[in-house]
Amino acid sequence: MLTHLFVGQVTTVRGQSMQPGFRPDDHLVVEKVSLYWREPRHNEIVVLSVPESEGLIIKRVVGLPGDTVEIQRGHIFVNSREVAPPYDIAPRWRVLVGGNEVDAPSRFGDSHSSYGPITLADDRYFVLGDNRDNSIDSRSYGPVPRNTIRGRVLLRYWPPHRFAVFR
Repeated sequence: MLTHLFVGQVTTVRGQSMQPGFRPDDHLVVEKVSLYWREPRHNEIVVLSVPESEGLIIKRVVGLPGDTVEIQRGHIFVNSREVAPPYDIAPRWRVLVGGNEVDAPSRFGDSHSSYGPITLADDRYFVLGDNRDNSIDSRSYGPVPRNTIRGRVLLRYWPPHRFAVFR
């Protein structure tokens, strides 16, 4: 029990907010120890708890305390510099409407939307899901306090063919 509380834990991905990098039912090891002596870093994948969600969620750290974060038509800027996504953002779903194929309306966000600018307070972090069209993240609930970040994703061990270690 102490290991689970203070050292690390295993968890399973639920939802699509981090696709294509993380898929539903991916099994992860989350480590907590390093965050006792250092702060989360840009681009780290973290597990956190927010009141808007019933359990832990997984997101990518985009902004650190003191950073100014802005999103312009889907392009992310941190301290006036554009941040390249870790990969191409997943395409939007296409649906048939009246015999024509069109983009499906987004449920939670929009990879082409705008936000901010906002300068983060001393203990606040800006987190985003990699699948921007299907992610509830800091664009919805604002920057998150440091004490909500529970750990960082260390590795994916299941399914075996998608094994990966994250730094």
